[in-house]
Amino acid sequence: MRRSIRLAVCFAALLAATASAESLEELLARSEAIYATGRFEEAIAILQARLEAPEPDDNLIPVRGTLGDIYLEMAKPDKALEQFDEIAAEHPRYARAHYKRGRALEQLARFLEAIDAYALAGEQLYDEAEIRGRIGFNYSLLANLPETATADRRRYAELARKSLTRAIQLDPSNLSAMGNLADIHFNLGEFQLALDYYERMDRMESSRPMTLARIGSAYLKLEQCKPAVENLLRAAEILAASKPRTRTDAQVHRDVEVFARVRAAECLIALNRAAEARSQISRVLEIANCTDCATASREVDRSKLRAEELLLQLDAVSAANAEATR
Repeated sequence: MRRSIRLAVCFAALLAATASAESLEELLARSEAIYATGRFEEAIAILQARLEAPEPDDNLIPVRGTLGDIYLEMAKPDKALEQFDEIAAEHPRYARAHYKRGRALEQLARFLEAIDAYALAGEQLYDEAEIRGRIGFNYSLLANLPETATADRRRYAELARKSLTRAIQLDPSNLSAMGNLADIHFNLGEFQLALDYYERMDRMESSRPMTLARIGSAYLKLEQCKPAVENLLRAAEILAASKPRTRTDAQVHRDVEVFARVRAAECLIALNRAAEARSQISRVLEIANCTDCATASREVDRSKLRAEELLLQLDAVSAANAEATR
Protein backbone atom coordinates (compact mmCIF):
# COMPACT_ATOMS: atom_id res chain seq x y z
CA MET A 1 0.00 0.00 0.00
CA ARG A 2 2.79 2.43 0.97
CA ARG A 3 4.66 1.54 -2.23
CA SER A 4 1.50 2.40 -4.26
CA ILE A 5 1.23 5.78 -2.56
CA ARG A 6 4.92 6.50 -3.22
CA LEU A 7 4.45 5.58 -6.88
CA ALA A 8 1.41 7.83 -7.14
CA VAL A 9 3.30 10.74 -5.59
CA CYS A 10 6.23 10.20 -7.95
CA PHE A 11 3.88 10.02 -10.92
CA ALA A 12 2.19 13.28 -9.88
CA ALA A 13 5.57 14.95 -9.53
CA LEU A 14 6.55 13.70 -12.97
CA LEU A 15 3.34 15.11 -14.47
CA ALA A 16 3.99 18.47 -12.82
CA ALA A 17 7.54 18.55 -14.15
CA THR A 18 6.30 17.64 -17.64
CA ALA A 19 3.65 20.36 -17.55
CA SER A 20 6.09 23.00 -16.40
CA ALA A 21 8.50 21.97 -19.17
CA GLU A 22 5.91 22.61 -21.89
CA SER A 23 7.03 25.46 -24.10
CA LEU A 24 4.75 28.40 -24.77
CA GLU A 25 4.50 27.40 -28.43
CA GLU A 26 3.46 23.87 -27.46
CA LEU A 27 0.90 25.18 -24.99
CA LEU A 28 -0.64 27.53 -27.57
CA ALA A 29 -0.78 24.75 -30.16
CA ARG A 30 -2.38 22.39 -27.62
CA SER A 31 -5.02 24.93 -26.55
CA GLU A 32 -5.89 25.76 -30.15
CA ALA A 33 -6.20 22.06 -31.04
CA ILE A 34 -8.51 21.51 -28.08
CA TYR A 35 -10.57 24.58 -28.98
CA ALA A 36 -10.92 23.31 -32.56
CA THR A 37 -12.70 20.21 -31.20
CA GLY A 38 -15.27 22.38 -29.42
CA ARG A 39 -13.83 22.01 -25.89
CA PHE A 40 -13.82 25.76 -25.32
CA GLU A 41 -13.65 25.86 -21.53
CA GLU A 42 -10.78 23.38 -21.47
CA ALA A 43 -8.78 25.52 -23.90
CA ILE A 44 -9.45 28.59 -21.80
CA ALA A 45 -8.37 26.79 -18.62
CA ILE A 46 -5.01 25.86 -20.18
CA LEU A 47 -4.31 29.46 -21.19
CA GLN A 48 -5.56 30.91 -17.91
CA ALA A 49 -3.34 28.56 -15.91
CA ARG A 50 -0.27 29.78 -17.80
CA LEU A 51 -1.24 33.42 -17.16
CA GLU A 52 -1.52 32.70 -13.45
CA ALA A 53 1.75 30.74 -13.27
CA PRO A 54 4.01 31.83 -16.14
CA GLU A 55 7.48 30.51 -16.80
CA PRO A 56 10.30 33.07 -16.25
CA ASP A 57 10.90 33.76 -19.96
CA ASP A 58 7.26 33.69 -21.09
CA ASN A 59 5.97 36.35 -23.45
CA LEU A 60 2.33 36.41 -22.40
CA ILE A 61 1.07 38.53 -25.30
CA PRO A 62 0.19 35.51 -27.50
CA VAL A 63 -1.45 33.80 -24.52
CA ARG A 64 -3.67 36.80 -23.83
CA GLY A 65 -4.27 37.29 -27.55
CA THR A 66 -5.33 33.68 -28.10
CA LEU A 67 -7.52 33.79 -25.00
CA GLY A 68 -9.14 37.00 -26.25
CA ASP A 69 -9.73 35.48 -29.69
CA ILE A 70 -11.43 32.45 -28.14
CA TYR A 71 -13.69 34.69 -26.07
CA LEU A 72 -14.60 36.64 -29.21
CA GLU A 73 -15.49 33.40 -30.99
CA MET A 74 -17.61 32.40 -28.00
CA ALA A 75 -19.45 35.76 -28.12
CA LYS A 76 -18.02 36.82 -24.75
CA PRO A 77 -16.68 40.24 -25.79
CA ASP A 78 -16.44 41.59 -22.23
CA LYS A 79 -13.93 38.87 -21.31
CA ALA A 80 -12.12 39.31 -24.63
CA LEU A 81 -11.82 43.04 -24.01
CA GLU A 82 -10.11 42.41 -20.66
CA GLN A 83 -7.33 40.51 -22.45
CA PHE A 84 -6.85 43.03 -25.25
CA ASP A 85 -6.95 45.94 -22.78
CA GLU A 86 -4.09 44.32 -20.87
CA ILE A 87 -2.01 43.97 -24.04
CA ALA A 88 -2.74 47.53 -25.23
CA ALA A 89 -1.93 49.00 -21.82
CA GLU A 90 1.44 47.22 -21.72
CA HIS A 91 2.21 47.73 -25.43
CA PRO A 92 0.39 50.87 -26.62
CA ARG A 93 2.03 50.71 -30.06
CA TYR A 94 0.84 47.16 -30.73
CA ALA A 95 -1.63 47.72 -33.58
CA ARG A 96 -3.31 44.31 -33.41
CA ALA A 97 -4.26 44.84 -29.76
CA HIS A 98 -6.11 48.04 -30.66
CA TYR A 99 -7.76 46.32 -33.62
CA LYS A 100 -8.94 43.43 -31.44
CA ARG A 101 -10.17 45.90 -28.83
CA GLY A 102 -12.26 47.39 -31.62
CA ARG A 103 -13.75 44.00 -32.46
CA ALA A 104 -14.67 43.38 -28.82
CA LEU A 105 -16.16 46.87 -28.39
CA GLU A 106 -18.09 46.36 -31.62
CA GLN A 107 -19.63 43.16 -30.23
CA LEU A 108 -20.53 45.10 -27.07
CA ALA A 109 -22.36 47.71 -29.24
CA ARG A 110 -19.97 50.42 -28.02
CA PHE A 111 -19.57 51.67 -31.56
CA LEU A 112 -17.92 55.06 -30.99
CA GLU A 113 -15.32 53.46 -28.71
CA ALA A 114 -14.77 50.77 -31.34
CA ILE A 115 -14.15 53.45 -33.97
CA ASP A 116 -11.57 55.08 -31.69
CA ALA A 117 -9.85 51.73 -31.13
CA TYR A 118 -9.71 51.05 -34.87
CA ALA A 119 -8.33 54.54 -35.45
CA LEU A 120 -5.52 53.81 -32.97
CA ALA A 121 -4.74 50.60 -34.85
CA GLY A 122 -4.62 52.62 -38.06
CA GLU A 123 -2.16 55.06 -36.53
CA GLN A 124 0.13 52.09 -35.90
CA LEU A 125 -0.07 51.14 -39.59
CA TYR A 126 -2.54 48.27 -39.28
CA ASP A 127 -4.05 47.20 -42.64
CA GLU A 128 -5.73 50.43 -43.79
CA ALA A 129 -8.36 48.74 -45.96
CA GLU A 130 -9.48 46.59 -43.04
CA ILE A 131 -9.48 49.56 -40.66
CA ARG A 132 -11.51 51.71 -43.06
CA GLY A 133 -13.96 48.86 -43.50
CA ARG A 134 -14.47 48.32 -39.76
CA ILE A 135 -14.82 52.04 -39.08
CA GLY A 136 -17.35 52.35 -41.89
CA PHE A 137 -19.30 49.38 -40.55
CA ASN A 138 -19.51 50.89 -37.08
CA TYR A 139 -20.66 54.24 -38.46
CA SER A 140 -23.38 52.40 -40.39
CA LEU A 141 -24.47 50.66 -37.18
CA LEU A 142 -24.64 54.03 -35.42
CA ALA A 143 -26.71 55.44 -38.30
CA ASN A 144 -29.27 52.65 -37.86
CA LEU A 145 -29.68 52.81 -34.08
CA PRO A 146 -33.27 53.76 -33.16
CA GLU A 147 -32.02 56.27 -30.59
CA THR A 148 -29.74 58.10 -33.04
CA ALA A 149 -31.02 61.60 -33.84
CA THR A 150 -32.02 62.24 -37.46
CA ALA A 151 -29.21 64.74 -38.09
CA ASP A 152 -26.64 62.37 -36.61
CA ARG A 153 -28.11 59.49 -38.61
CA ARG A 154 -27.40 61.30 -41.88
CA ARG A 155 -23.91 62.29 -40.73
CA TYR A 156 -23.01 58.76 -39.64
CA ALA A 157 -24.36 57.31 -42.89
CA GLU A 158 -22.19 59.68 -44.91
CA LEU A 159 -19.11 58.91 -42.78
CA ALA A 160 -19.81 55.20 -43.27
CA ARG A 161 -20.16 55.61 -47.01
CA LYS A 162 -16.86 57.50 -47.30
CA SER A 163 -14.94 55.06 -45.15
CA LEU A 164 -16.31 51.97 -46.91
CA THR A 165 -15.71 53.45 -50.35
CA ARG A 166 -12.09 54.10 -49.37
CA ALA A 167 -11.75 50.53 -48.08
CA ILE A 168 -12.92 49.17 -51.44
CA GLN A 169 -10.56 51.50 -53.32
CA LEU A 170 -7.68 50.16 -51.25
CA ASP A 171 -8.79 46.55 -51.56
CA PRO A 172 -11.29 45.79 -54.37
CA SER A 173 -11.67 42.24 -53.00
CA ASN A 174 -12.86 43.43 -49.58
CA LEU A 175 -16.22 41.65 -49.54
CA SER A 176 -17.07 42.81 -46.04
CA ALA A 177 -16.70 46.49 -46.92
CA MET A 178 -18.57 46.00 -50.18
CA GLY A 179 -21.45 44.28 -48.42
CA ASN A 180 -21.70 46.98 -45.77
CA LEU A 181 -21.67 49.71 -48.43
CA ALA A 182 -24.39 47.87 -50.35
CA ASP A 183 -26.41 47.62 -47.13
CA ILE A 184 -26.23 51.40 -46.75
CA HIS A 185 -27.63 51.84 -50.26
CA PHE A 186 -30.31 49.25 -49.45
CA ASN A 187 -31.32 51.08 -46.25
CA LEU A 188 -31.51 54.34 -48.23
CA GLY A 189 -33.96 52.71 -50.65
CA GLU A 190 -31.38 52.54 -53.47
CA PHE A 191 -32.21 48.89 -54.16
CA GLN A 192 -30.82 48.56 -57.68
CA LEU A 193 -27.48 50.04 -56.63
CA ALA A 194 -27.40 47.70 -53.63
CA LEU A 195 -28.22 44.75 -55.90
CA ASP A 196 -25.38 45.66 -58.25
CA TYR A 197 -22.92 45.46 -55.34
CA TYR A 198 -24.42 42.21 -54.00
CA GLU A 199 -24.19 40.53 -57.40
CA ARG A 200 -20.64 41.77 -57.81
CA MET A 201 -19.84 40.10 -54.48
CA ASP A 202 -21.43 36.85 -55.66
CA ARG A 203 -19.31 36.89 -58.81
CA MET A 204 -16.20 37.30 -56.67
CA GLU A 205 -17.10 34.50 -54.24
CA SER A 206 -20.18 32.53 -55.22
CA SER A 207 -22.68 30.70 -53.03
CA ARG A 208 -22.09 32.65 -49.83
CA PRO A 209 -25.44 32.38 -48.02
CA MET A 210 -25.36 35.92 -46.61
CA THR A 211 -24.76 37.36 -50.09
CA LEU A 212 -27.49 35.21 -51.64
CA ALA A 213 -29.95 36.32 -48.94
CA ARG A 214 -29.09 39.96 -49.62
CA ILE A 215 -29.54 39.47 -53.38
CA GLY A 216 -32.92 37.86 -52.80
CA SER A 217 -34.00 40.65 -50.45
CA ALA A 218 -33.02 43.29 -53.02
CA TYR A 219 -34.98 41.51 -55.75
CA LEU A 220 -37.94 41.35 -53.38
CA LYS A 221 -37.79 45.12 -52.88
CA LEU A 222 -37.62 45.53 -56.68
CA GLU A 223 -40.79 43.35 -56.91
CA GLN A 224 -39.02 40.62 -58.87
CA CYS A 225 -40.16 37.56 -56.96
CA LYS A 226 -38.83 34.75 -59.14
CA PRO A 227 -35.12 35.63 -58.78
CA ALA A 228 -35.80 36.61 -55.17
CA VAL A 229 -37.14 33.15 -54.30
CA GLU A 230 -34.32 31.42 -56.16
CA ASN A 231 -31.61 33.25 -54.20
CA LEU A 232 -33.35 33.19 -50.82
CA LEU A 233 -34.06 29.45 -50.90
CA ARG A 234 -30.56 28.70 -52.13
CA ALA A 235 -29.16 30.62 -49.15
CA ALA A 236 -31.44 28.77 -46.73
CA GLU A 237 -30.60 25.34 -48.16
CA ILE A 238 -26.85 25.94 -47.93
CA LEU A 239 -27.20 27.00 -44.29
CA ALA A 240 -29.45 24.08 -43.41
CA ALA A 241 -26.85 21.65 -44.80
CA SER A 242 -23.84 23.29 -43.13
CA LYS A 243 -22.41 22.74 -39.66
CA PRO A 244 -21.38 25.96 -37.85
CA ARG A 245 -17.99 25.85 -36.15
CA THR A 246 -18.73 28.15 -33.21
CA ARG A 247 -21.69 29.43 -31.21
CA THR A 248 -21.40 32.78 -32.94
CA ASP A 249 -21.48 31.06 -36.34
CA ALA A 250 -24.53 29.08 -35.25
CA GLN A 251 -26.41 32.26 -34.32
CA VAL A 252 -25.51 33.94 -37.61
CA HIS A 253 -26.63 30.83 -39.50
CA ARG A 254 -30.00 30.84 -37.72
CA ASP A 255 -30.49 34.57 -38.29
CA VAL A 256 -29.76 34.36 -42.01
CA GLU A 257 -31.79 31.18 -42.49
CA VAL A 258 -34.97 32.54 -40.88
CA PHE A 259 -34.48 35.87 -42.69
CA ALA A 260 -34.18 34.07 -46.04
CA ARG A 261 -37.05 31.66 -45.49
CA VAL A 262 -39.59 34.21 -44.29
CA ARG A 263 -38.85 36.50 -47.23
CA ALA A 264 -39.03 33.56 -49.61
CA ALA A 265 -42.47 32.83 -48.14
CA GLU A 266 -43.56 36.40 -48.94
CA CYS A 267 -42.54 35.88 -52.57
CA LEU A 268 -44.12 32.43 -52.78
CA ILE A 269 -47.43 33.87 -51.60
CA ALA A 270 -47.19 36.57 -54.27
CA LEU A 271 -46.54 33.82 -56.83
CA ASN A 272 -49.60 31.85 -55.63
CA ARG A 273 -47.45 28.99 -54.37
CA ALA A 274 -49.19 28.68 -51.00
CA ALA A 275 -48.08 25.14 -50.13
CA GLU A 276 -44.40 26.05 -50.61
CA ALA A 277 -44.91 29.21 -48.58
CA ARG A 278 -46.38 27.18 -45.72
CA SER A 279 -43.36 24.86 -45.82
CA GLN A 280 -40.98 27.81 -45.41
CA ILE A 281 -43.08 29.33 -42.62
CA SER A 282 -43.12 25.97 -40.83
CA ARG A 283 -39.32 25.84 -40.90
CA VAL A 284 -39.01 29.40 -39.54
CA LEU A 285 -41.35 28.57 -36.65
CA GLU A 286 -39.50 25.31 -36.00
CA ILE A 287 -36.22 27.21 -35.62
CA ALA A 288 -37.77 30.03 -33.57
CA ASN A 289 -39.63 27.67 -31.20
CA CYS A 290 -36.78 25.22 -30.64
CA THR A 291 -36.69 24.32 -26.94
CA ASP A 292 -33.30 22.56 -27.00
CA CYS A 293 -31.25 25.30 -28.68
CA ALA A 294 -30.49 28.94 -28.03
CA THR A 295 -32.33 30.73 -30.85
CA ALA A 296 -33.18 34.06 -29.25
CA SER A 297 -32.15 37.07 -31.30
CA ARG A 298 -33.84 40.14 -32.71
CA GLU A 299 -33.78 38.65 -36.22
CA VAL A 300 -35.32 35.38 -35.07
CA ASP A 301 -38.02 37.27 -33.15
CA ARG A 302 -38.78 39.52 -36.14
CA SER A 303 -38.90 36.59 -38.55
CA LYS A 304 -41.13 34.59 -36.22
CA LEU A 305 -43.59 37.50 -35.95
CA ARG A 306 -43.62 37.94 -39.74
CA ALA A 307 -44.04 34.18 -40.28
CA GLU A 308 -47.07 34.16 -37.98
CA GLU A 309 -48.56 37.11 -39.86
CA LEU A 310 -48.05 35.34 -43.19
CA LEU A 311 -49.60 32.15 -41.80
CA LEU A 312 -52.71 34.08 -40.75
CA GLN A 313 -52.81 35.64 -44.22
CA LEU A 314 -52.67 32.21 -45.86
CA ASP A 315 -55.33 30.82 -43.53
CA ALA A 316 -57.63 33.75 -44.33
CA VAL A 317 -57.21 33.24 -48.08
CA SER A 318 -57.76 29.50 -47.69
CA ALA A 319 -60.94 30.07 -45.67
CA ALA A 320 -62.23 32.60 -48.22
CA ASN A 321 -61.59 30.18 -51.08
CA ALA A 322 -63.36 27.40 -49.25
CA GLU A 323 -66.36 29.65 -48.62
CA ALA A 324 -66.46 30.68 -52.28
CA THR A 325 -66.62 27.07 -53.47
CA ARG A 326 -69.61 26.16 -51.28
